[in-house]
Amino acid sequence: METTHCLIYKTAKKHLNYQNPPFLFVSGEVDRFTQFAMDVNPKVYAQNVSGAHNAGVAVAVIISILNDESFIMTKRKLMTEKG
Repeated sequence: METTHCLIYKTAKKHLNYQNPPFLFVSGEVDRFTQFAMDVNPKVYAQNVSGAHNAGVAVAVIISILNDESFIMTKRKLMTEKG
């Protein structure tokens, strides 16, 4: 797990009196295990572009799914209220 995510999670959990924080962490993996030097040379930050892009695509899919679920739940609630 990425250390920044871990620190944010622990801080948020402590702030919420040790309840689970209501958010999701998404990271784009960019470097292959034991291949860091090969992945970052000769263009030092090129791999971060693809990692950020891939993470952005994943977030877009997650938001789309959550939005669809929210729409379905709202529709069901309205249908039961009309009942």
